[in-house]
Amino acid sequence: MVKNIYKKIFTFTGAACLVIGFQNCGTDLRPMQNAIESQSLFDAALSSTKSRLPSLLSDENFILHKKQTFTQVENSTKFSEASSVILKVDKNAAGLIYSFQAEAELDQSELFISNGKIRAIHKTDVNNYTYIEATLPSLPEPFEQTIIAAAFGTEPEEISLQINGIIQNGSIQKVGTPYASSFLLKQVYTASALDTDGEVIVFSKVLTPLDLNVMSRYIALNSKVAYAAFDPALIRSTGGNQGGGGSATPQFLAAKNIIDSKCLACHSSSNNGDFRNLNQNQFLQKNLVSARNPAGSKIYYRLSGATSGPGPANMPQGSDLTSTEVQIIADWINSI
Repeated sequence: MVKNIYKKIFTFTGAACLVIGFQNCGTDLRPMQNAIESQSLFDAALSSTKSRLPSLLSDENFILHKKQTFTQVENSTKFSEASSVILKVDKNAAGLIYSFQAEAELDQSELFISNGKIRAIHKTDVNNYTYIEATLPSLPEPFEQTIIAAAFGTEPEEISLQINGIIQNGSIQKVGTPYASSFLLKQVYTASALDTDGEVIVFSKVLTPLDLNVMSRYIALNSKVAYAAFDPALIRSTGGNQGGGGSATPQFLAAKNIIDSKCLACHSSSNNGDFRNLNQNQFLQKNLVSARNPAGSKIYYRLSGATSGPGPANMPQGSDLTSTEVQIIADWINSI
């Protein structure tokens, strides 16, 4: 069921890439590589949801899920230093839309919208705070709502912000002399508009960027008026859908997609070398790949169609690789 929902989200992007991919494939390899990278992003998004969503929804720090009149977790008051929030807000929302506060204007984290911009604020008091600010996107039809996700740590500089799943990389601004949050009894506050038109999920801890993205897409998938994307930057820092470890760049994911589809028929046991679930570092550690050296990389020079290396170039047995697929693997090795 989850996979079917994801197919709907990625249909437009994936189909567009695939159509382009089969044009001019004899002269330009990049369109086909872009199509495979899009599939890899789809796989990473699906894998992260399958692996992270169940534990997030059962986490003891998951303290509130409110959608219209529905509240999944009743206790929204919590002793805490930190918080994370994922909101679905109307495009016309303004003012204070969320806070996790001990007392009014004291030791709180908040989201504030004004003049088309949103601020995620780590506030000691009204005169001492830090914030990160980003411009809200113009939404295409028929989308009327935006997914905002933010995490607030103990220290004033510990703020992260995502809009529709995309990481916002603005610098942290400082006003006055803010200090670390205290471990106090805090209460969730959301704007009244969210009670009828929006949705809010709150955790009393800091979520990772990947988990914020998973929860953003979780809200979007259950909504007909909002959307969120899988940010490619996430796979470079988390290892993507390869189980963590290594730099899971789009180049690696494109090559891994080919290896999985063309090589695992034989290379899925210790007898012939097990390529299953290897991340980039593991390909290097097992001497299957030599960084920036396709000719010295066993995973490349054994391929039928390889243009350099000691050979014999007779793999994979029982199936064929296109020149495009061979080049994608070479491009990955050259990118390490």
